[in-house]
Amino acid sequence: MMNPKNFTLIQLILVTNVMITVYKFFTVIVVTNNITQDELLQLTVLSEKGLEHPLGEGIVK
Repeated sequence: MMNPKNFTLIQLILVTNVMITVYKFFTVIVVTNNITQDELLQLTVLSEKGLEHPLGEGIVK
């Protein structure tokens, strides 16, 4: 038989994980090798578009 205390612990862990993904991300871009900041940003957005993780969503926004 499962202990109800375990369910509470699991629930707290899930709530903590959800709260971690709510943070907003930002980027700092360093431009090198004759690539403009806009070109680098476009390449980064294209590489992250369609991915379903918070960091990718932050980059696309």
